[in-house]
Amino acid sequence: MTLKSFSATHFQYQAGDTLGKMCCLVSLLPYIIGVMLATWFLGFRNVETVVLGMGVIINDLINIILKNTIKEERPSGTGLDDVSYGMPSRHAQFTTFACVFLMLKTPLRKKTALLHLFLLSTSLFMAFARVYLQYHTIFQVVVGCLVGVIFALFWYPLSKYLSRSRILIKLTKLASEMLDIVIGTQWEPSAESKQN
Repeated sequence: MTLKSFSATHFQYQAGDTLGKMCCLVSLLPYIIGVMLATWFLGFRNVETVVLGMGVIINDLINIILKNTIKEERPSGTGLDDVSYGMPSRHAQFTTFACVFLMLKTPLRKKTALLHLFLLSTSLFMAFARVYLQYHTIFQVVVGCLVGVIFALFWYPLSKYLSRSRILIKLTKLASEMLDIVIGTQWEPSAESKQN
């Protein structure tokens, strides 16, 4: 079996395997979401973005702690055996957390049904991709998804409280002012940011 590295990453798929290539592309989603969050904060500079970013970071820290506590190896032959443990799947946990959080943030209605279907499909395809690419066992992916769902269900109500926290609002404003100094621009808050 000949493995081919996905150029911008170390994701591998069998040469000529179109589904494998698609699985590698979806595996980039955590990086894309990270860039989107940073861009979103730079553009809107609101406390909700900071709170979501905090949730992403804490979710990732939970994954690191679980991996280093459980210490379950990845399936053999992945080439990642020496990089990190496999339980739980970080990609499955991250994507499920982000998708469930966004689904909770946008209640299911006729207008949002397509978005919910897209988010659910994205989360399921990520789980499939991690098993298909043989980076994780089915059980490692299922546990990653469960941890992501549980943390999203915990973080969403907490995020509503944190978004109204005066300290966090002041810290967000301070971070915004520091960015103005670093970037050399003067930011004008959006109507949404002015409400906070």
